[in-house]
Amino acid sequence: MAVRLLAVLAAAFYVATSALIVYLVYRDAAARGAGSPRGLAFLVALLLPLSLVYVAFRRRLGTRALPADRERALRAVLLAHLIAIFGVTFAPPDPMTQLRYLGVGLAAAYPLAYAVVYRNGIDAIRTRVQ
Repeated sequence: MAVRLLAVLAAAFYVATSALIVYLVYRDAAARGAGSPRGLAFLVALLLPLSLVYVAFRRRLGTRALPADRERALRAVLLAHLIAIFGVTFAPPDPMTQLRYLGVGLAAAYPLAYAVVYRNGIDAIRTRVQ
């Protein structure tokens, strides 16, 4: 029963994070005036690693205004999820241990993501660490 619950939670977390990536790619492409923001979002939905290609080349689409508060909050949540997922990849293969790593990783990643998105990003982290 616990393993089934863990599988459902992991699938829900993956789907939510994937949907967030697709939504933020769509919003960013639309704000930059891309010819087909829905098409870009659809391609990213088909193959999530394309989001890395989008991030690398998005400035070529043009500039954009500062994102709205809602979009910045979603960026912070996405960053926290990606940090936690990165941490879980180094966890032992035991599902219960991975769930613990994910919980601890999210608890640590949300303040870090907040600092990156809302407090001048990496510069704020560097000054607090020093």
